[in-house]
Order: sequence, then C-alpha cells, then structure tokens
Amino acid sequence: ITFKGEKSGFSRFNRLIEELNNFGLLPEDKRRVIVVPGNHDVHESHRLENMQEAFNGLYTLPPLAGNNYLFSLSRASLRKKIAKSFVSGEGLVGGVVDGHSLPFVLDRTNGVLVYGLNSARSARTEVAMRPGGDSPVELRGTRPSKNDGAILHSADAAGVVSDELRLFKKVMEILKHLSDEQSSGFCFDEVLKLAVIHHPLTPISRFTEVKGFGHFLNAGEMKHILAQHGFSVVMHGHSHWPE
Repeated sequence: ITFKGEKSGFSRFNRLIEELNNFGLLPEDKRRVIVVPGNHDVHESHRLENMQEAFNGLYTLPPLAGNNYLFSLSRASLRKKIAKSFVSGEGLVGGVVDGHSLPFVLDRTNGVLVYGLNSARSARTEVAMRPGGDSPVELRGTRPSKNDGAILHSADAAGVVSDELRLFKKVMEILKHLSDEQSSGFCFDEVLKLAVIHHPLTPISRFTEVKGFGHFLNAGEMKHILAQHGFSVVMHGHSHWPE
C-alpha cells in the first residue's frame, strides 16, 4: 500500500477507496474491504503503527501489532464480540465491531468466508538460529549478545506469528459454533473459505530463485492449519510474476 510505512501512502489509499465508493465500484459497507499488510508497509522503527492508525475501525484487518487487543481476550470475550457482529437480516459477520477490526468477514447469505492474515510482522527484522541447526527459528527485535551463541541472519522474512495462529484457531471454532447455533440450515463446514495474505505460501516462479527477502518462515505450518480448517483458496500478493 505504501513504502517504508509512510503515512502518505495510507492516506492516499483511503482517498482511493472513497473515490471507488463514489463511483459504485466497491460496496458501501467498508467491512467488506479486507486489507492485509505487506513488507513495504513496515518500517524498522515504527513497524505497522502508521497502518493501524490510518485503517483501524475502517476496514477488516488482521492484527497489525503484537499488543493487539484481540490477543488478550478470553475465549468467552472473543465469542461475545463475534456474536455481536451477527447483523440481522444481512447475514454478514465480522469486520468492524465497536470501532475495532476483526480479521474476517463471513457472508452467510452467499456462503463465503474471507480471513485476513498478517505475514509482515516479521518483515525488516533479524532471524537467529540457535546452535544445532535444526532448532526453531527465532525472530529477534535486537541483536543477541556475543555470548548467546546464536547465528544471526539479516532477513526481510515473512511469517504468521504464534499469537495470531492461536487467534485464528479460536475464531474458526467460535464461528462454527455460533453458525450452528444461530443459523438454521446454514452449514459452516460447507462455506467456501478463502485466506488473504501478502506473502505466498509457496514459490510461484517456474525458475530457481535465491532471495534475501520474503522467505516464509512457517509456510508448512500455515498450510497445514489452513487445510485443517477447510480453506481451499489462498490469495496473495508480493511476488511480481506475470504468469
């Protein structure tokens, strides 16, 4: 959307959305506009704060920061917030509730779920491997000490972090239970489920690539979790390949 997290790019995006709305090219309900961050929306110092400031409460967004309020909600509180988003007569669930963004939109009328994920939380950071080689990858906000023994790699990496994965699993469970309870004849398992994410989960180029950025740290885990929950489509950006 922008470059190096600059506010001006987010402001221009808001104006573009308004223009498209005025021409009738987008739905008036901005909850149906799902925005996910990419690596260019991140800056080393202020991360995704500018995007949060510009977009929260306007569009459907995944959690943009590690202190997102959704991470601190109990399952009961999260269920209550999602239940509140069931709009009578419209069949639309999710989006923006009480001025805060939920990471999904469920259209019960048409049987479609679109879930936004943030793969840019680890962008413009550093990756460290513990001694041993097969130990888990860690994201480091600061350099490890000289005595830490970790091998540091500078990387513009991608990935969906653990707190967001936990939130995703809770949301999917709650949506299924609420749908079964409140929608007569509506089967959540039969809904077409689409994930929207900036970085691709698998290479798309038919040529060999060696890249210093965009490596998806937990792509295998992400694909496994999406498949477990019945997702059949993943829509992404990032890779500029015309085929």
